[in-house]
Amino acid sequence: MKGEEIGAQIKRAIKESSISIIVFSKHYASSRWCLEELVQILQRHNSVDGFRVFPIFYDVEPTELGNQKGSFKEAFDEYEESGVDSKEKIDEWRKALEKVAKIAGKVLQAESNG
Repeated sequence: MKGEEIGAQIKRAIKESSISIIVFSKHYASSRWCLEELVQILQRHNSVDGFRVFPIFYDVEPTELGNQKGSFKEAFDEYEESGVDSKEKIDEWRKALEKVAKIAGKVLQAESNG
């Protein structure tokens, strides 16, 4: 709705949805916004029966998320060095990525023509 804060719209959409499709790319973790959305999605996944989460790993392996390797490690190193985010918040994001990496999804990295 025009004039509403986009964060409120996304929270409402997550709350009212029965499925979330999350597309993970190499620089996903560099967005605090994306990480916060992920935490909200997984909280709903844990608390609502029938709420489905379907991850799509676009040009990134699930292990990169779960183990925070590559660009995911770089993003978390920056968060820790900047001191802007609390250790608890960073740990919450890390745990969310670890959890979603274990959910069966689709890896598009090896697919030709996207």
